[in-house]
Amino acid sequence: MFEIEKGVPVPRNYMGRKSKKREAMIATMNTMHVGDSFRVEYKLPSMRNFIRNCGIDGSFRAAQESDTHIRVWRVG
Repeated sequence: MFEIEKGVPVPRNYMGRKSKKREAMIATMNTMHVGDSFRVEYKLPSMRNFIRNCGIDGSFRAAQESDTHIRVWRVG
């Protein structure tokens, strides 16, 4: 049986493991202006979840560009 702990705060905007790729995408998205885009090797459904949950202000869209790469645009 596991020990039950009380009063431990739930992390906000928790996104699983930290990785250099995720940190680089967040840094890139934070510096983008409307109309800018970047290409990355990532799965489209995963990127859509990432955009929704990463906590970055602004609107982004992602689309499959090839079998292995997607393109992400800042649209607002």
